[in-house]
Amino acid sequence: NMVKVVESNTTGVLKTFSMFMGCSSLTNVCYMDVSATTDTRWMFTNCTSLLTSDVYNTSNAIDISNMYRGCSSLLAAPPLRTNRVYDALSTFEGCTSIKRVPLMSFPIVVNVDGMYYNCINVESGALDLYNALLPRASEIGHASTFYNCGSNTPTGRAELAQIPAGWKHV
Repeated sequence: NMVKVVESNTTGVLKTFSMFMGCSSLTNVCYMDVSATTDTRWMFTNCTSLLTSDVYNTSNAIDISNMYRGCSSLLAAPPLRTNRVYDALSTFEGCTSIKRVPLMSFPIVVNVDGMYYNCINVESGALDLYNALLPRASEIGHASTFYNCGSNTPTGRAELAQIPAGWKHV
């Protein structure tokens, strides 16, 4: 019962809110044009079999909160376009299979709380994202952004040790 989405025509769709939420058989998303989408909240939440997602052109997204939350099989966090993102709350929370946190630009984000919460197998990238967000730290909600992020890997633990407590505690 494996499901794969290939070239879904979502051109012009403004909201993909909860579109695939809870689709536990969904394994791959090959291409989706979400360039006009402003709201991708909960789009893939709890798609526990999702391995890959080629949803990258989120150039108009304002809210990506919980987009991949609970996608425990997701192998890589997609490098989303985040220049207009205002809210990234728990975007990848519980994505326990991802190995790397991609460096993304968040020039106007106000909330990254729990973004990589319990991403326990991350090996790298958390420190780079933290350093990129640091200049705006006083303007951004960042509680638990990196809670347990990389705690199962030696390199992840080393990065986590360099991130201040306020970014990794509830």
